[in-house]
Amino acid sequence: MAKRGRPSKIQERELAVLREVIKEKPESSLGELRDELARRTGVHTHEDHLSKQLKDKGFKRLREPSPTVDSPTRTEEPSPYGYTDQHRHQAPEQQYPSCLSGAEWELVSDIFETEGGRGVPPRYPRRLLVDACCYVVRSGCSWRILPKEFPP
Repeated sequence: MAKRGRPSKIQERELAVLREVIKEKPESSLGELRDELARRTGVHTHEDHLSKQLKDKGFKRLREPSPTVDSPTRTEEPSPYGYTDQHRHQAPEQQYPSCLSGAEWELVSDIFETEGGRGVPPRYPRRLLVDACCYVVRSGCSWRILPKEFPP
């Protein structure tokens, strides 16, 4: 039974070019091989197709053992994402990690505390209500299962 599907773009001419490129730059990646093949022959192909064709033609990726002694040690740079120990520090006024610190409350207190003087005085401190909202958002729990320290 004959092969089905589209014929490969990589023929003997392109294969010879790939051999030259690999001899010149044996450490090049598939993307670099693909780009150099397109530059030299005008044949544009996908990296997966190129990998399959090279494997079918008997090419193998030879990886040199990585140098362990002479290589400079890579220092870990702090990640711009995630929490650090500074974020995990709990101030004395924070009952839970999700509660606002004093500095955070100072930034947002003007939104929740108003000097109206009209209406019924609040039953619960606004900060406690905001902390309850933060707890629900952070933990994903429902309002029913809030800890008893928060208002009902």
